[in-house]
Amino acid sequence: MGRLSDPFSMRFVLPEHTELLVRHDLDKSLISMPDIAEDELDEFHYKIIDSIQYDYALEVDYFSPVKQGKGTVETVWGFVQKIEHSKKQIKLLNDEDYWWISLNRIVAIREKGSVKNFV
Repeated sequence: MGRLSDPFSMRFVLPEHTELLVRHDLDKSLISMPDIAEDELDEFHYKIIDSIQYDYALEVDYFSPVKQGKGTVETVWGFVQKIEHSKKQIKLLNDEDYWWISLNRIVAIREKGSVKNFV
């Protein structure tokens, strides 16, 4: 029996179906914003100030909203170049890119490394 005589042997997936499947998988992987304790927030602020003062890099995990209050946790690293107090953001810079990260979306901060080797 050939492929043409057996309609179930071939699978046709329309682009719309593929898009729906991808979106469905993404929706299943989304999480709510993690709750951060007050003492953890204080530790984050200390590490940010310390990073500027002693010029070392940080690895920052932050919540990135995607859909209806749910999102993913992204990780970036870099040196804190600026603290924007009025907007409650930090500017993180490394040799590839920079990011403005809202302080209220930070989930975790770790010390990454030592002195800058770029301009």
